[in-house]
Amino acid sequence: MRRILILLIGIMAFVGCEGPRGYPGEDGYIDIRNLTFTVYEKDWQLSGNVNDFGSYYYCEFRVGDITNYVYENGMITGNIFITERIGNSNVEVQKPLPYTVYNGTSDGTNEVLWSERYSYEIRPGYITFMVYYSDFYTDTLPPTSDFRITIAW
Repeated sequence: MRRILILLIGIMAFVGCEGPRGYPGEDGYIDIRNLTFTVYEKDWQLSGNVNDFGSYYYCEFRVGDITNYVYENGMITGNIFITERIGNSNVEVQKPLPYTVYNGTSDGTNEVLWSERYSYEIRPGYITFMVYYSDFYTDTLPPTSDFRITIAW
């Protein structure tokens, strides 16, 4: 048994666990842009009819940096700026999109719970920010919101 163990250790020392070497990458650089957008309460547009199933709010921006090349080969991430209570202070933080805010109210006997989901979509030349209400009550505009996208190509 001892000889087999020594033989296995010897084989492992000579064989190793490394695969074939990959090709070296190209020398170059990466371009990164951070863009910040503010969607004011009055600028949210309703998609669908008020309080209809599937209705949501959106706001679209023209973004020249989202070229066909960036759309096909780059990477775009989105964040929303949120103020959170940390300890005794209100602190601005960035949360990655999609981001969900959970809400609720109570009139003493009844609780009403809903969520707001913030998201985004891109296409060449444009970015669209969206807000979906879980209860589809879209008779109230979403609040003014600040977003940041990072474009890398």
